[in-house]
Amino acid sequence: ECGKTTTLLAYSLKNGHTKSCGCLAGESHGERVGGQNSAEYRAYFNAKERCENPRHKNYKDYGRRGVTFRFESFGEFLAEVGRRPSSAYSIDRKDNNGHYEKGNVKWSTRTEQGRNKRNNAMVEVDGVSRCVADWSELTGISKGVIATRIRRNWCGNCAVTITVRGGSCIHLK
Repeated sequence: ECGKTTTLLAYSLKNGHTKSCGCLAGESHGERVGGQNSAEYRAYFNAKERCENPRHKNYKDYGRRGVTFRFESFGEFLAEVGRRPSSAYSIDRKDNNGHYEKGNVKWSTRTEQGRNKRNNAMVEVDGVSRCVADWSELTGISKGVIATRIRRNWCGNCAVTITVRGGSCIHLK
């Protein structure tokens, strides 16, 4: 109606993300760098899609399980997380069961994200809960040994502190 034209993907029209050339109130084309959406805008858009678009391939792990996207705008999101430190980082939630919201999002490396997954085996020692990989790194005991001990019902403390081969937990659960 405004007379402007734009080029876009048909998918954007079908899924309802784009409704106009951009002149409708509240519609944003994101932040462009070198003719493409910036890495920060792509992170914003993709997180929002995972939570709100039932046709997104990862919706089942986000929106369907109750994870919501609580940023009102790209500007608010960017003010919270800042610029991506490098291409080695992607957006992550500090609490993997929490929402995309202020205080719960950060840039993380692939390794950090791998340690923040729902399917990680967590081991608690003296009130501190860490994944097996973290305890392995801290103690020098292999991940396999720690994981085997946990499967054999060892307490967390013995699983990550007994360094002798063939040792046993005196606190079996």
